[in-house]
Parts: sequence; C-alpha cells; structure tokens
Amino acid sequence: MLFDDTATVIIIAHRLSTVKNCDRILVLEEGRVAEQGSFSELLATEGSRFARSACCRTPYDLEDCGPAPSCGADDNRVTILPSMACVPLRLFLLPILFTLSLSSACDSLDTRPPVATAELSLDRSRVPLGGPLEMTYRFTAAPEISTVTEPYRVFVHFLDTDGEILFTDDHDPPVATTDWRPGDIVTYERRMVIPMYPYVGDASIVLGLYSPGTSDRLSLAGDQISRNAYLVSTIELAPQRESSFLMFQDGWHPPEVDGGRQWQWTAAEATLAFRNPRQDSTFYVELDGRPDLFESPQRVDLTIGERTIDSFLLETSGETFHIVTVSADDFGDDDTTELTFHVDQTFIPDELPGSNGEDSRQLGVRVFYAFLETR
Repeated sequence: MLFDDTATVIIIAHRLSTVKNCDRILVLEEGRVAEQGSFSELLATEGSRFARSACCRTPYDLEDCGPAPSCGADDNRVTILPSMACVPLRLFLLPILFTLSLSSACDSLDTRPPVATAELSLDRSRVPLGGPLEMTYRFTAAPEISTVTEPYRVFVHFLDTDGEILFTDDHDPPVATTDWRPGDIVTYERRMVIPMYPYVGDASIVLGLYSPGTSDRLSLAGDQISRNAYLVSTIELAPQRESSFLMFQDGWHPPEVDGGRQWQWTAAEATLAFRNPRQDSTFYVELDGRPDLFESPQRVDLTIGERTIDSFLLETSGETFHIVTVSADDFGDDDTTELTFHVDQTFIPDELPGSNGEDSRQLGVRVFYAFLETR
C-alpha cells in the first residue's frame, strides 16, 4: 500500500517490538501519562517502566533490549500506549490496551539449585478446542531441597508457535510446597477443558512455581526456556467439528453462574441436538444431582431415539465425569441427532425444608459440561 507525504498510518498491534520505529510512545499508569519518548529513549531511561515491559512483556520472548532492570514486585500493572501526533509519513501504534504481568527478574535464566524436577504427561497428543484434556503432574523434590517458606502455586502456560500465551491453568498443588521434603514425590491429576481460543496448531506447555505474593519463581530441574519457566510437553490444538456444537432443546432450565462456573439444570427429561457426525464418537458429560434427597440413588439414562447409549447412578453428591462411547450406528440416519437425558427422580426446591417458596422448577441433574468428539 502506498501513501503520499501527507498520510498518517495507524497500526494496531499487540507486540511492543512493533513500536521500535514509532516517533513517540506514551506510557500510561492508572490513566495518566507516566513516561513518553521514542523507543530508544524510553529503553535507555534508568528505572523506565517501558524498559521493563519491553524485556519482560512475556517470559518467553527475551529480546536483546540491552541491560534490563529487575522487574520489581510492585511493577506489575503498567499499561503501554504507544502513540504520536498526526504528522506526515510518521508511523504510530495504537494497540489494544492490555495489562502486563511482570516477573520478578527477567534479564537472565536462573542458575540457583533446583528445588524439584517437574514432569507432565497428557492422555493424548491432539485435542480439539472445547475438548477435555487429562493431565498428570509429577514433582520430585531435590535431595538437597531446603524448606520452602511459603506455598508456591503452579503456573501452567500454553504457548503458540511464537511463544505467546494462549491460555493458562494455574493452580495449587495438592501438597503445599512448604511440606515438600527431600526426595518427596508429589503426583496428581487434573482435567482441563481447552478454551474456545481462536488458534489451532502446535502448542507448547510450560510450567513453574511462583509466589502469589511476590511473583518470585523457584528454580526447577528441566528444560528452562526462560527465567524459571520449563518446557514440559507439547500438544496439537485441533478445530472443533460441526457436530461438537450442541443445542439445548426441551427440558433445560436457563443457565446459572456462580464463582466463574456455569451449569444448567435438567427437568425429568432434557434433550441436546447436534449435527449427525456419522462416525464413531465420544460424548463427555460432567454433572451432579441431589441423591441425598432420595431413598435410593438417582438414575440417569442417555438415549438416542430408542437406543440407550449409557446408564449410571448418582449415589453421592458431588460432580462426576462420564465418558460415553457412541458408535456411528447409534446416531441413526437423520441429519440432526437428539440425545436425551432421562432422570428417574427429580425434586422441586419449593418443597424442600427451609425453602423460601420462590423456586417451583422441577430439577433433575445439573450439567456443567457436555461435549461430543468424533474418533
């Protein structure tokens, strides 16, 4: 594209490296301009927040920015707004605003003795967007580990081929790091649902241990790709098939949300509709019920037409995860397939002791997650 000498070019981007040739950059902190200047001027300014951001914007992109100052724990909420006035043939960047999360030190790899070895195994090497992924973590404490003085969290980052963070699965290990002793092995499993992120292709998985209070990271044994971030696995993120898009038909109550979790209650019967995949598939469903309200466990039957594809009992309260194998024949010949939940025992909240009399719905089971994946 060609411009004459009176043109002003506006670039919208996320990468700070894009602003290297911009004439003027504004650094905003709490809605006010904290710094301004060219890329090189801001980078050379002692104590510059922009310098920290340029070298610490992502822990997986350690560019040669010159001597980088340490990113202090109090320097973790800076917004960068590169911009400039309208002048002929000058480029300026107007990015989408974002918040930077800066590590405690970004200028080199950590050479301290490791406190543990981290390993991660996956139940598969390819997963579609929206699909479940079973992950097994294993931390082996070093023989010479000293007492960790605070409980560190596990950060888990999924990175694209450019090293950019796609999504995360940070969590607390089941055994606090303060209780790790020399040679201890901490193994546990986690299931995560791959977010509907606009990216397909290869992804790297890195992890580490960090302090929620100070952002300090512990040293681990392994493939350190940036400061205390370790490559532990790779996976291919695949696109969703059309049959994975489920439509909630008759028998479903409106969605409810609490604490970041969403679910929908069924009535005695509730139907999901989707495009017939016409091949062997797996249906995943996570749900719970209220078996404590009845003398016998709640029974759930899953049917397609006249065929029962699975049956199970809810004997105790709490979420359960079910994996149902469905053959191509089970789906039938119609272009659209309907899968129905049948719950043998339901309840009405209004009729429970202590009810406030404001909920007369017939409730069967509470579904948190449903996903159909072809095999």
